[in-house]
Amino acid sequence: DPLWSRGLGDVYKRQAFDKADSNKDGQLSAQEATMLPAISQRFKELDTDKNGSLSRAEFDKGVQS
Repeated sequence: DPLWSRGLGDVYKRQAFDKADSNKDGQLSAQEATMLPAISQRFKELDTDKNGSLSRAEFDKGVQS
């Protein structure tokens, strides 16, 4: 996804996370992450604590890398 490679601002990242977090629990499940293909493709890699969901911190690291 070319948007991710252009270096998103913090506001855009926050909006993308919030939109994908459909149940508003502050985590992205693998299913929710499918709304963000660049994140979904790397979900297992980004889920550093291996709990099956991405925290906002894990998401932010993924967007920056």
